[in-house]
Amino acid sequence: MDMLDGVTQCWWLSKTCEVNWGAWAVVVAVAALWIAVYTAVVTAASAAAVFWLGFKANAVANATYDIERQSRQREGHFLLIYLRGEILVARATVTGWLRVMGGSLGGMYFTFKEAERRALFSSLIELELPLARERFERLHVLDPGVGDALARALGMLGVLKVSYKPILRMEDGPDAQESLDGLIHRHRELLADLEKVEAAARAAHDADNR
Repeated sequence: MDMLDGVTQCWWLSKTCEVNWGAWAVVVAVAALWIAVYTAVVTAASAAAVFWLGFKANAVANATYDIERQSRQREGHFLLIYLRGEILVARATVTGWLRVMGGSLGGMYFTFKEAERRALFSSLIELELPLARERFERLHVLDPGVGDALARALGMLGVLKVSYKPILRMEDGPDAQESLDGLIHRHRELLADLEKVEAAARAAHDADNR
C-alpha cells in the first residue's frame, strides 16, 4: 500500500474509498514529461548521428575527388611531355608551308604542274600525329582549352588530307583560287591550335626542369 499512498489512501476501491484523481494527474503528467524528454533526446541523438555520418561521407567524397583531380593533372602533365616532340614537328611543318604559300610561290601555284604542286604539299600529306591519335581517349585529362585544341588539330588534319587531292589538279580560276585561300586559312587555324598545345607542353617540360 505504501506505493499507492500518494494516489489513494485506502484499498479496495469502494464508495468510501475513492481514487485521488489529482494525484494521478500528477503521475501521468510526470510520466508524459519523461517520455517527451526521452523522445527529444533520442531524436537529437539520431539527428547528430545522421549529421556526423553525412559529414564523414562528404569528407570521403571530397578526398576521393581531390585524389582523382591530382591523378588527372599528373596524367595530363606526362601526356603533354610525351607529345611535345610530335607537336613541335607538326607546328614547324605547318609554319614552313604557310611561309612558302604566303610568298611568291603561293601566287604562282596554279602555274605549276601537278608534280610540282605535289612537292609543295608533300610535307603536309605525310603529316600525322600518331602519338596523339593513339591517346585520343585520354585527351580529356588535359586542361579544357589544351585538350580541345589538340582534338581540333587531329580532326583538321583528317579534313585537310581529303582537301589536298582536288587542289593538286585544279586549273587556275576564281573557284580554284578561293579553294586555295580556304585551304591556307584552315592551315592557319591548325597552326593556332598546335601553338596552343605546344605552349602547354613547353610549360610542362619547363616545370620539370626547375
